[in-house]
Amino acid sequence: MRRGVLVVAAGLLAGCVAGRGPESLIEGAGAGCPGPPFEGLDGRLAARTVAVVPLAGGSVKGFEVRAGNPVVAFERSVWATDGRRAVLVETRTGIDDVALASPLGVVLRAGTDVFRLTPRGLVPFTPLHRRIVGTLHGSGAEGFLEVVRGDRVTSFVLRAGDGAARPLVKASGTVQAAAWNDQGLVAVVDDRVLVHDGRTGDLVQIAQSPLVRDVFDVTLVGHRRAILATPKAVILVSDAGAMILVVARARPRFSDATLYLLDERTGLLVAISGLDAVGRVDADQAYARSLLVDAPAGDRSFAEAVRIVGCDRALRWRRDAAHASR
Repeated sequence: MRRGVLVVAAGLLAGCVAGRGPESLIEGAGAGCPGPPFEGLDGRLAARTVAVVPLAGGSVKGFEVRAGNPVVAFERSVWATDGRRAVLVETRTGIDDVALASPLGVVLRAGTDVFRLTPRGLVPFTPLHRRIVGTLHGSGAEGFLEVVRGDRVTSFVLRAGDGAARPLVKASGTVQAAAWNDQGLVAVVDDRVLVHDGRTGDLVQIAQSPLVRDVFDVTLVGHRRAILATPKAVILVSDAGAMILVVARARPRFSDATLYLLDERTGLLVAISGLDAVGRVDADQAYARSLLVDAPAGDRSFAEAVRIVGCDRALRWRRDAAHASR
């Protein structure tokens, strides 16, 4: 991955302590912690470039992925690729959001109008056309998620391909972001990250922090594990803690065990594998310790360890490693 493509200016983020909550993430490295903060992708992850999405269509209205095939919607165009070729379809209709469902394909919402993307262009999707009052979401799961925001309560409704509605759950508060994929439902409500428990039918809180109020997108990547997109970083959260994956403003989606990140500033779309290796407290701390072996203070390995466990602990573990090697 090219340096600077998926990062913002150095110094915006520096502190991430394995096993702690999101509130510990965005902070300075602290006095006495040498070197600039680590800006890059977590070293245990592998990234490949999928495409550079043309941004002439303006701001991104929606981003979804199904079976490794991403779709990006702008106000009056839709970009999609199957890995072999990419297409850009322009439309006179102002697009509000996009969803992908198996096996229906790409569905676009414009107000209460809903269309399918076909080889002939956009055609009204009769089962949902003028029956949707909320926003549509979906990355490859069966059916779509409709999010209906009220004054005090938001309803999450599953919509089948024939238009049938099945109320899923309700939440009190302001919904910042929500997503639906084959892992399930995740929503950011006020300062909480909530996931849907399919067994009990309840929303379960996995994180709470003022930082969460800045989240503009989210996706579920496993059991009680979610990716948060903030203006300054992409963050993995779970009920075990939180961890910065990369300093970037990027929209996340998850499909076939792969995390996709779309950088809205450059159009760079990358696929990231190895996510299961991060966000586990014991493994994260062991990785940080390995980075500190023979790592001079201030170098890249030391800076990455600081991002994982914090400056004080990294300095202490580095001293311990030096003493052990004597």
